[in-house]
Amino acid sequence: MSFRSTTSGNQYTDRGFIIKIDSINRTINFIFNPETVNLSKHKTWYDTVLKHNGEGEKILAYWYFDSIHKKCVGKIRNTIYVIADSRRIEGQEEFKYNTILLLEDFSFNNLLRGILEGIIFIDFYARTGHNHGTKFRMKQNNWPSFYSRITPIEEI
Repeated sequence: MSFRSTTSGNQYTDRGFIIKIDSINRTINFIFNPETVNLSKHKTWYDTVLKHNGEGEKILAYWYFDSIHKKCVGKIRNTIYVIADSRRIEGQEEFKYNTILLLEDFSFNNLLRGILEGIIFIDFYARTGHNHGTKFRMKQNNWPSFYSRITPIEEI
């Protein structure tokens, strides 16, 4: 058995998944809504899911703001963002650094906004016997929008 989903907060997937922010309960919710499933693509799957889970929107997983905030502060509170071109010469990869930014003071509220705007995705990749876990991923080049202080680094 396998489950894979890349899910955003601004539109449902064709299988009926979306991320919703619940500010009252302070949770990020992974939602399934059977009414949004693309039946022309997933009718057999849809029928199986309804048989086992019934109808109506359901929260399948959730994360508390406090636990995600704690992880973010611990891992990415301040970071360096590098934009580089790469090439291979005789099997060796080389990099040309174009932009280096020091990003400071991570903003959790901007992370939540990024989820709502579809900039942040939640990736699930799990299968029986081997689970790759859950990841928060963002669209390319959006790191600076999550920090209150951005300093270009001029010299390497």
